[in-house]
Amino acid sequence: MRIYLASALGFNPLFDSCREKIKAHLSDQCHFVHDPWEQAEISSRIVQALGSEQDQATKIGRAADFAGGHNADAIRRCDAVLAICDGTDIDGGVAAEIGFAAGLGKIIFALRTDVRNSGDLPGLPVNLQPLYFINASGGRMFRTLEDVVIPVYL
Repeated sequence: MRIYLASALGFNPLFDSCREKIKAHLSDQCHFVHDPWEQAEISSRIVQALGSEQDQATKIGRAADFAGGHNADAIRRCDAVLAICDGTDIDGGVAAEIGFAAGLGKIIFALRTDVRNSGDLPGLPVNLQPLYFINASGGRMFRTLEDVVIPVYL
């Protein structure tokens, strides 16, 4: 199964080992993982846009449009999404990917290893809206990486 890995883990190089551990765990279950943080062309376009003072806002906007469109296409091609939901709240990009995947009828799984709950209501691990989309898709939220088991065929 093709799984899109939605995460904010690429913003900090210290989290590269976490991404690699998650991808290895899914690969061990015979899944192909699409990690948007491995897209060299997107990184290159953003770095080029940031390095140029002339029309920087326009270039950054184009790079962002390219990245968003590329990620949307990747979600369309994948069978499911695994959303990493750690932090004080779900990253905005991850929340958008959850919503987009839900709109496409994709199955959404989530991993929240953060011991803090960040939901609107007591006892909810995350905001009620993304949690609804995860559960309504037929997916579920996991609290440890070891618990993440995604059937190869859904």
